[in-house]
Amino acid sequence: MIEKFFFGSDNLGRETWELVPWVHGQGATDFSVNLMRVDPKVGPSPFIDALEKELEPFRLPDGEREHLEFSKTVPLIRTCPLWRLSAESIAVLERYLPDGLVEAPTYSTDGWLENPRFYRYGELMLGAITHEFGGFVRLEPAEVELLASLPVVFRDAWQWGG
Repeated sequence: MIEKFFFGSDNLGRETWELVPWVHGQGATDFSVNLMRVDPKVGPSPFIDALEKELEPFRLPDGEREHLEFSKTVPLIRTCPLWRLSAESIAVLERYLPDGLVEAPTYSTDGWLENPRFYRYGELMLGAITHEFGGFVRLEPAEVELLASLPVVFRDAWQWGG
């Protein structure tokens, strides 16, 4: 697999949305995103509640998937909520991340989204690390040339701080 990296400093945020239908066309079938809720003692998370309601028709069983964040106590591969990737579910997700895949977390008391991830055959194909303003796509060698048709600037290595 070949990894290509993209960063908010090289791309308008909206441009990164071009990647999602592209990976869907290349075989990505499901996605996950970290749903960040404020402590329930503080109050509800209307933003997250609304998103979950809109995504309900696309809900799949939770699954073991690679994440973008891990530590000594949090494994890289772990259970997460999954949704079916389709033109309709992409449109929903895009409404909640209107500034693109590398949109900075809002840390709003209404809730926010972090680290959207898209999977092909259960393997991570596209992921964005929102607080780093960057992401990557994993490709088969034959797909690299196809990626050039997108309006996204790619790099060959990770750049911390995007």
